[in-house]
Amino acid sequence: MVIGDEPHNYVLYTDGVLEFWLDGEPYFGGDYYSFRKAPLVLRLAPGKYRLDVRIVRDVRVMGGVGEPVVDVRLEIRKPVAEIEVDEEKLIIPDVVEGHLASRYASVPVRAVADRDVVILGVELVDVSLC
Repeated sequence: MVIGDEPHNYVLYTDGVLEFWLDGEPYFGGDYYSFRKAPLVLRLAPGKYRLDVRIVRDVRVMGGVGEPVVDVRLEIRKPVAEIEVDEEKLIIPDVVEGHLASRYASVPVRAVADRDVVILGVELVDVSLC
């Protein structure tokens, strides 16, 4: 794999993979169940890399039905921002008579910057509740 002209952070998704090695360095905790919730953020310099994956077909997990097929998806991408918000996984309370039913929400955020990022707060801007 050849990656750009200078070192960058990349997000690696490993759906269906139990564990993997990048240039011989082990990474336990691939996304075996393909939840896509916690991809690995890697700092990669330009060059070629070798990615070895360990895949398993477990009859107990897969239910012992169908053909013995292993479904693996590998995806690497360069982030477009220093902080990514996964809007598909937001958990927002219901609106009841124009008001939020709770003051709590869950906002999944992943820092992919080359530096430390501190989130000091979150605010709702230009949103209509009705």
